[in-house]
Amino acid sequence: MIDTSTITPAQATLIAALIALSGSLLGYVIGMITTKLNYRQKQDELFFKSLDFLRGGSQSRNLGISAIQLYWEAHRHRTLCVSLLVGSAIFLLLASQQGAAAHEINNLKRIMEMLLENKKLRPEQKPYYEALRDALIAKQAPGHSGGLTLSVPNQLNPWLTKCHAIIAKL
Repeated sequence: MIDTSTITPAQATLIAALIALSGSLLGYVIGMITTKLNYRQKQDELFFKSLDFLRGGSQSRNLGISAIQLYWEAHRHRTLCVSLLVGSAIFLLLASQQGAAAHEINNLKRIMEMLLENKKLRPEQKPYYEALRDALIAKQAPGHSGGLTLSVPNQLNPWLTKCHAIIAKL
């Protein structure tokens, strides 16, 4: 208990000011935390909504890749991004019926660049890189005719080499 009879008016004013300042700082900190959480939630909503673009044709895929590029540096969704990009790459490599369509080849190159230059590798990404490796090997197999037609000879070899290196790191 504080003996209030020994506190001078100046001390009482100082104590009241300190209490008010503490309350203001606490309110500010709570407000900042709430704002940060709201921002993060909105960012996640926009990210997941933008992933819908990966499901469509080449122009939608282009938009989906761009959306992932915007969030690529965010650590929270990196493994999800790797999974989605690998799925798109496998489709373009093995199943696309676009032939030598420049826009889809550009999409594939953008995807492969992001995947193979990934500086934030995590062990849970290994199965996706193994699936990508398997698709690159299947694409090179004699008699394989599906997927995009790549005009640059041996385009797949550097990608496969980098993919092997990533798997070895994981």
